[in-house]
Amino acid sequence: MNNKIRKLSIFIDKTLGELLFTIFNLFNYKKNNFYIDKNDIKNILMIRPGGVGDFLLTIPSFKKLRKIFPKANMTLLLFKRNYECIELYNKFDKVILIDKPLEFFRFLFNKSRYDLAIDFDQYRKIASILTLLSDSKIKIGFDNNGKGVSYDYPIKYSKDTYEAISFLSLLSPLTKTDSLKEIDLLLIKNYKDYYRKNKYKNVGIYASAMKEENRLPIKKWENIIDFMGKSKNYYFFGYKNDKYRYDKLEQNFNGYNIIRNDGKLSLKESLNTLSKMDLLISEDGGVFHMGVCVGIPTTSYWLHGESNMNKWKAPFKKHKGILIKHE
Repeated sequence: MNNKIRKLSIFIDKTLGELLFTIFNLFNYKKNNFYIDKNDIKNILMIRPGGVGDFLLTIPSFKKLRKIFPKANMTLLLFKRNYECIELYNKFDKVILIDKPLEFFRFLFNKSRYDLAIDFDQYRKIASILTLLSDSKIKIGFDNNGKGVSYDYPIKYSKDTYEAISFLSLLSPLTKTDSLKEIDLLLIKNYKDYYRKNKYKNVGIYASAMKEENRLPIKKWENIIDFMGKSKNYYFFGYKNDKYRYDKLEQNFNGYNIIRNDGKLSLKESLNTLSKMDLLISEDGGVFHMGVCVGIPTTSYWLHGESNMNKWKAPFKKHKGILIKHE
Protein backbone atom coordinates (compact mmCIF):
# COMPACT_ATOMS: atom_id res chain seq x y z
CA MET A 1 0.00 0.00 0.00
CA ASN A 2 1.48 3.35 -0.96
CA ASN A 3 1.29 6.41 1.26
CA LYS A 4 -1.40 8.16 -0.83
CA ILE A 5 -3.80 5.19 -0.57
CA ARG A 6 -3.13 4.96 3.16
CA LYS A 7 -3.98 8.64 3.66
CA LEU A 8 -7.14 8.29 1.54
CA SER A 9 -8.34 5.33 3.62
CA ILE A 10 -7.78 7.33 6.81
CA PHE A 11 -9.76 10.28 5.35
CA ILE A 12 -12.69 8.01 4.38
CA ASP A 13 -12.68 6.45 7.84
CA LYS A 14 -12.82 9.86 9.53
CA THR A 15 -15.71 11.07 7.36
CA LEU A 16 -18.03 8.35 6.07
CA GLY A 17 -16.77 5.84 8.65
CA GLU A 18 -17.53 8.16 11.56
CA LEU A 19 -21.14 8.67 10.40
CA LEU A 20 -21.80 4.97 9.83
CA PHE A 21 -20.14 4.11 13.14
CA THR A 22 -22.57 6.37 15.01
CA ILE A 23 -25.61 4.94 13.20
CA PHE A 24 -24.65 1.28 13.68
CA ASN A 25 -23.95 1.73 17.39
CA LEU A 26 -27.45 3.13 17.95
CA PHE A 27 -28.70 -0.42 17.37
CA ASN A 28 -25.88 -2.27 19.11
CA TYR A 29 -26.76 -4.18 22.27
CA LYS A 30 -23.66 -4.80 24.37
CA LYS A 31 -23.36 -7.78 26.72
CA ASN A 32 -20.67 -6.76 29.20
CA ASN A 33 -18.72 -9.20 31.38
CA PHE A 34 -20.76 -12.31 30.64
CA TYR A 35 -19.33 -15.80 30.96
CA ILE A 36 -17.61 -17.13 27.83
CA ASP A 37 -17.91 -20.87 27.33
CA LYS A 38 -15.00 -21.72 25.04
CA ASN A 39 -16.69 -24.98 24.02
CA ASP A 40 -19.40 -22.93 22.30
CA ILE A 41 -16.93 -21.11 20.05
CA LYS A 42 -16.83 -22.86 16.68
CA ASN A 43 -16.56 -19.96 14.20
CA ILE A 44 -14.11 -17.09 14.76
CA LEU A 45 -13.77 -13.89 12.74
CA MET A 46 -10.54 -11.87 12.90
CA ILE A 47 -10.53 -8.37 11.42
CA ARG A 48 -7.05 -7.19 10.47
CA PRO A 49 -6.87 -4.06 8.28
CA GLY A 50 -3.56 -2.19 8.34
CA GLY A 51 -0.19 -2.72 6.71
CA VAL A 52 2.49 -5.41 6.70
CA GLY A 53 3.83 -4.44 10.14
CA ASP A 54 0.42 -4.65 11.79
CA PHE A 55 -0.16 -8.06 10.23
CA LEU A 56 3.19 -9.44 11.36
CA LEU A 57 2.78 -8.19 14.92
CA THR A 58 -0.64 -9.88 15.10
CA ILE A 59 0.86 -13.30 14.34
CA PRO A 60 1.47 -14.20 18.03
CA SER A 61 -2.27 -13.60 18.59
CA PHE A 62 -3.19 -15.74 15.57
CA LYS A 63 -0.99 -18.53 16.93
CA LYS A 64 -2.48 -18.20 20.42
CA LEU A 65 -6.05 -18.33 19.10
CA ARG A 66 -5.30 -21.49 17.16
CA LYS A 67 -3.86 -23.05 20.31
CA ILE A 68 -6.95 -22.10 22.36
CA PHE A 69 -9.41 -23.21 19.67
CA PRO A 70 -7.65 -25.96 17.66
CA LYS A 71 -10.87 -27.15 15.97
CA ALA A 72 -12.53 -23.79 15.37
CA ASN A 73 -13.14 -22.43 11.89
CA MET A 74 -11.11 -19.24 11.60
CA THR A 75 -11.84 -16.49 9.08
CA LEU A 76 -9.60 -13.49 8.42
CA LEU A 77 -11.01 -10.24 7.04
CA LEU A 78 -8.54 -7.87 5.36
CA PHE A 79 -8.13 -5.47 2.41
CA LYS A 80 -6.93 -6.80 -0.96
CA ARG A 81 -4.01 -4.36 -0.95
CA ASN A 82 -2.60 -6.43 1.95
CA TYR A 83 -3.50 -9.86 0.57
CA GLU A 84 0.19 -10.52 -0.11
CA CYS A 85 0.63 -10.77 3.67
CA ILE A 86 -1.00 -14.19 3.45
CA GLU A 87 2.22 -15.37 1.77
CA LEU A 88 3.97 -14.77 5.08
CA TYR A 89 1.49 -16.51 7.37
CA ASN A 90 -1.66 -18.39 6.45
CA LYS A 91 -3.10 -20.65 9.13
CA PHE A 92 -6.66 -19.54 8.42
CA ASP A 93 -9.57 -21.61 7.16
CA LYS A 94 -10.91 -18.73 5.08
CA VAL A 95 -9.75 -15.27 3.97
CA ILE A 96 -12.28 -12.59 2.96
CA LEU A 97 -11.24 -9.44 1.13
CA ILE A 98 -13.25 -6.50 2.46
CA ASP A 99 -13.01 -4.41 -0.71
CA LYS A 100 -13.85 -7.19 -3.17
CA PRO A 101 -17.62 -6.68 -3.68
CA LEU A 102 -18.67 -10.30 -4.22
CA GLU A 103 -16.75 -11.55 -1.19
CA PHE A 104 -17.99 -8.66 0.95
CA PHE A 105 -21.64 -9.36 0.11
CA ARG A 106 -21.14 -13.03 0.92
CA PHE A 107 -19.78 -11.92 4.28
CA LEU A 108 -22.81 -9.69 4.89
CA PHE A 109 -25.35 -12.39 4.06
CA ASN A 110 -23.50 -15.34 5.55
CA LYS A 111 -26.08 -17.33 7.53
CA SER A 112 -23.53 -19.23 9.63
CA ARG A 113 -23.19 -16.77 12.48
CA TYR A 114 -19.82 -16.12 14.08
CA ASP A 115 -19.40 -17.06 17.73
CA LEU A 116 -16.49 -14.68 18.27
CA ALA A 117 -15.26 -11.60 16.40
CA ILE A 118 -11.99 -9.85 17.28
CA ASP A 119 -11.18 -6.46 15.79
CA PHE A 120 -7.39 -6.06 15.82
CA ASP A 121 -7.49 -2.55 14.35
CA GLN A 122 -6.33 0.12 16.77
CA TYR A 123 -8.00 3.23 15.33
CA ARG A 124 -10.32 2.81 12.36
CA LYS A 125 -14.09 2.99 12.86
CA ILE A 126 -14.62 1.00 9.63
CA ALA A 127 -13.17 -2.06 11.41
CA SER A 128 -15.63 -1.56 14.28
CA ILE A 129 -18.51 -1.41 11.78
CA LEU A 130 -17.35 -4.69 10.22
CA THR A 131 -17.31 -6.25 13.68
CA LEU A 132 -20.92 -5.17 14.21
CA LEU A 133 -21.94 -6.42 10.75
CA SER A 134 -20.55 -9.86 11.61
CA ASP A 135 -23.46 -10.31 14.02
CA SER A 136 -21.09 -12.24 16.27
CA LYS A 137 -22.26 -13.47 19.67
CA ILE A 138 -19.07 -12.09 21.28
CA LYS A 139 -17.24 -8.98 20.09
CA ILE A 140 -13.79 -7.92 21.30
CA GLY A 141 -11.77 -4.85 20.32
CA PHE A 142 -9.73 -1.92 21.58
CA ASP A 143 -11.28 0.79 23.71
CA ASN A 144 -9.48 3.49 21.76
CA ASN A 145 -10.57 6.40 19.57
CA GLY A 146 -14.15 5.91 20.77
CA LYS A 147 -14.30 2.34 19.37
CA GLY A 148 -15.04 0.65 22.71
CA VAL A 149 -18.83 1.14 22.48
CA SER A 150 -18.95 -1.47 19.69
CA TYR A 151 -17.66 -4.38 21.77
CA ASP A 152 -18.86 -6.68 24.53
CA TYR A 153 -15.28 -6.68 25.79
CA PRO A 154 -13.55 -3.33 25.14
CA ILE A 155 -9.84 -3.71 25.95
CA LYS A 156 -7.72 -0.76 27.05
CA TYR A 157 -5.15 0.24 24.43
CA SER A 158 -1.67 1.32 25.51
CA LYS A 159 0.13 3.73 23.19
CA ASP A 160 3.62 3.00 24.52
CA THR A 161 3.49 -0.80 24.78
CA TYR A 162 5.00 -3.01 22.07
CA GLU A 163 2.20 -3.54 19.57
CA ALA A 164 2.39 -7.35 19.50
CA ILE A 165 1.77 -7.33 23.27
CA SER A 166 -1.19 -4.98 22.82
CA PHE A 167 -2.71 -7.33 20.25
CA LEU A 168 -2.29 -10.26 22.65
CA SER A 169 -4.18 -8.29 25.31
CA LEU A 170 -7.31 -8.64 23.14
CA LEU A 171 -7.31 -12.34 24.05
CA SER A 172 -7.47 -11.64 27.81
CA PRO A 173 -11.25 -12.36 28.02
CA LEU A 174 -10.53 -15.83 26.60
CA THR A 175 -7.32 -16.96 28.30
CA LYS A 176 -4.37 -15.94 30.41
CA THR A 177 -2.05 -13.98 28.12
CA ASP A 178 1.53 -14.99 28.87
CA SER A 179 4.48 -12.67 28.26
CA LEU A 180 5.59 -12.37 24.64
CA LYS A 181 8.58 -14.50 23.60
CA GLU A 182 10.73 -13.92 20.53
CA ILE A 183 9.78 -17.32 19.13
CA ASP A 184 6.13 -16.20 19.04
CA LEU A 185 7.03 -13.76 16.24
CA LEU A 186 9.30 -16.01 14.21
CA LEU A 187 8.23 -17.21 10.75
CA ILE A 188 11.34 -19.06 9.57
CA LYS A 189 11.72 -22.72 10.53
CA ASN A 190 15.04 -24.08 11.80
CA TYR A 191 15.77 -20.68 13.28
CA LYS A 192 19.30 -20.07 14.47
CA ASP A 193 20.90 -16.97 15.93
CA TYR A 194 22.89 -15.09 13.30
CA TYR A 195 24.36 -12.71 15.87
CA ARG A 196 28.14 -12.52 15.60
CA LYS A 197 29.43 -9.37 17.25
CA ASN A 198 31.46 -7.15 14.90
CA LYS A 199 31.47 -9.83 12.19
CA TYR A 200 28.57 -8.70 10.04
CA LYS A 201 29.13 -9.62 6.40
CA ASN A 202 25.67 -9.40 4.79
CA VAL A 203 23.87 -6.21 5.81
CA GLY A 204 20.29 -5.39 4.83
CA ILE A 205 19.43 -1.72 4.29
CA TYR A 206 15.84 -0.48 4.45
CA ALA A 207 15.79 3.21 3.55
CA SER A 208 12.35 3.57 1.95
CA ALA A 209 9.75 3.50 4.73
CA MET A 210 6.23 3.86 3.33
CA LYS A 211 5.51 6.84 5.57
CA GLU A 212 7.74 9.67 4.43
CA GLU A 213 7.81 11.09 7.95
CA ASN A 214 9.63 7.91 9.08
CA ARG A 215 12.52 8.34 6.62
CA LEU A 216 16.06 9.36 7.44
CA PRO A 217 17.74 11.91 5.15
CA ILE A 218 19.84 10.29 2.43
CA LYS A 219 22.89 12.03 3.91
CA LYS A 220 22.35 10.12 7.16
CA TRP A 221 22.26 6.83 5.23
CA GLU A 222 25.48 7.78 3.46
CA ASN A 223 27.15 8.28 6.85
CA ILE A 224 25.87 4.89 8.09
CA ILE A 225 27.22 2.94 5.09
CA ASP A 226 30.47 4.89 5.08
CA PHE A 227 30.97 4.01 8.77
CA MET A 228 30.29 0.28 8.10
CA GLY A 229 32.94 0.26 5.35
CA LYS A 230 33.65 -1.56 2.07
CA SER A 231 34.08 -5.03 3.50
CA LYS A 232 30.31 -5.73 3.69
CA ASN A 233 27.70 -6.88 1.21
CA TYR A 234 24.84 -4.35 1.25
CA TYR A 235 21.38 -5.58 0.27
CA PHE A 236 18.85 -2.80 -0.44
CA PHE A 237 15.23 -3.64 0.42
CA GLY A 238 12.17 -1.56 -0.36
CA TYR A 239 9.50 -0.61 -2.86
CA LYS A 240 9.85 0.24 -6.55
CA ASN A 241 8.18 3.63 -6.04
CA ASP A 242 11.20 4.74 -4.02
CA LYS A 243 13.87 3.59 -6.45
CA TYR A 244 15.15 7.18 -6.66
CA ARG A 245 16.27 7.07 -3.01
CA TYR A 246 18.42 4.01 -3.59
CA ASP A 247 19.70 5.35 -6.91
CA LYS A 248 20.91 8.47 -5.12
CA LEU A 249 22.41 6.44 -2.29
CA GLU A 250 24.19 3.95 -4.54
CA GLN A 251 25.87 6.56 -6.70
CA ASN A 252 27.99 7.69 -3.77
CA PHE A 253 29.44 4.23 -3.12
CA ASN A 254 31.49 3.13 -6.11
CA GLY A 255 33.54 0.08 -5.23
CA TYR A 256 31.03 -1.13 -2.61
CA ASN A 257 29.25 -4.44 -3.14
CA ILE A 258 25.60 -3.34 -3.34
CA ILE A 259 22.80 -5.76 -4.24
CA ARG A 260 19.58 -4.04 -5.33
CA ASN A 261 16.48 -5.93 -4.17
CA ASP A 262 14.23 -2.84 -3.99
CA GLY A 263 11.07 -3.32 -6.06
CA LYS A 264 12.21 -6.75 -7.26
CA LEU A 265 11.01 -9.15 -4.58
CA SER A 266 7.62 -10.31 -3.33
CA LEU A 267 7.00 -10.22 0.42
CA LYS A 268 7.78 -13.92 0.66
CA GLU A 269 11.01 -13.52 -1.31
CA SER A 270 11.98 -10.54 0.84
CA LEU A 271 11.38 -12.57 3.97
CA ASN A 272 13.56 -15.44 2.75
CA THR A 273 16.34 -13.08 1.64
CA LEU A 274 16.25 -11.21 4.95
CA SER A 275 16.69 -14.51 6.79
CA LYS A 276 20.17 -14.75 5.22
CA MET A 277 21.29 -11.34 6.52
CA ASP A 278 23.63 -10.92 9.49
CA LEU A 279 22.14 -7.53 10.31
CA LEU A 280 19.31 -5.25 9.15
CA ILE A 281 19.71 -1.48 9.44
CA SER A 282 16.30 0.01 9.05
CA GLU A 283 13.75 2.77 9.20
CA ASP A 284 10.36 2.06 10.76
CA GLY A 285 8.25 0.00 8.35
CA GLY A 286 7.23 -3.40 7.06
CA VAL A 287 10.74 -4.60 6.15
CA PHE A 288 11.92 -3.86 9.69
CA HIS A 289 9.17 -6.09 11.14
CA MET A 290 10.05 -8.85 8.66
CA GLY A 291 13.62 -8.69 9.94
CA VAL A 292 12.33 -9.23 13.47
CA CYS A 293 10.19 -12.15 12.28
CA VAL A 294 13.18 -13.98 10.77
CA GLY A 295 15.22 -13.55 13.94
CA ILE A 296 18.14 -11.48 12.62
CA PRO A 297 19.66 -8.62 14.67
CA THR A 298 18.36 -5.17 13.75
CA THR A 299 19.42 -1.57 14.26
CA SER A 300 16.48 0.76 13.69
CA TYR A 301 16.07 4.53 13.64
CA TRP A 302 13.08 6.28 15.21
CA LEU A 303 12.07 9.86 14.51
CA HIS A 304 8.98 10.35 16.68
CA GLY A 305 10.00 9.93 20.28
CA GLU A 306 10.64 7.16 22.79
CA SER A 307 6.99 6.12 23.20
CA ASN A 308 6.74 5.50 19.44
CA MET A 309 9.93 3.41 19.55
CA ASN A 310 8.59 1.40 22.52
CA LYS A 311 5.38 0.78 20.58
CA TRP A 312 6.99 -0.59 17.41
CA LYS A 313 10.54 -1.83 18.18
CA ALA A 314 10.84 -5.44 19.29
CA PRO A 315 11.77 -5.57 23.02
CA PHE A 316 14.55 -8.14 22.66
CA LYS A 317 18.31 -7.67 23.15
CA LYS A 318 19.30 -8.24 19.53
CA HIS A 319 17.14 -5.30 18.39
CA LYS A 320 18.80 -1.94 18.97
CA GLY A 321 16.77 1.26 18.58
CA ILE A 322 18.26 4.72 18.01
CA LEU A 323 16.20 7.85 18.65
CA ILE A 324 16.70 10.70 16.21
CA LYS A 325 16.21 14.16 17.72
CA HIS A 326 14.83 16.88 15.46
CA GLU A 327 17.09 19.87 15.22
